[in-house]
Amino acid sequence: MISTKRLARVIVYLGVLFKVVDVDERSKFLQGTLFALGGLLKVEARNYMETKKKYNPSFRVVCPLTQESKAAEESMQRNQRDLSDADIEFFESETGFLPVVCSFVQSIAPGKTLTSDTLDYYMDFTKLDFIDVMD
Repeated sequence: MISTKRLARVIVYLGVLFKVVDVDERSKFLQGTLFALGGLLKVEARNYMETKKKYNPSFRVVCPLTQESKAAEESMQRNQRDLSDADIEFFESETGFLPVVCSFVQSIAPGKTLTSDTLDYYMDFTKLDFIDVMD
């Protein structure tokens, strides 16, 4: 099952991984991982916008949601899905998807480490109330 919360969980775990890995060792895999994660985020953002556009007539996008490359567009079409109401709520929430992405961006900054202050935030993603349920 695919969901925005599941993607958020992947982002959180990658953020933790980047925080505990030595900076010198990080360069061996950081670029490819960031590229793959960027692709996942791009797909999720497009799915969000397509879902909003489909079900909310007042929602407008500022440009066409298509890829220039035919292969890239075919990939986006294969991964297209409508977000559930819970996914949309999580995507738009001030305490949902955006803070997860911001935390990840902060985690890849040099000199960042996992502290007791941020451990509780990461532990929340392992609790039962964060597990995806089928609607």
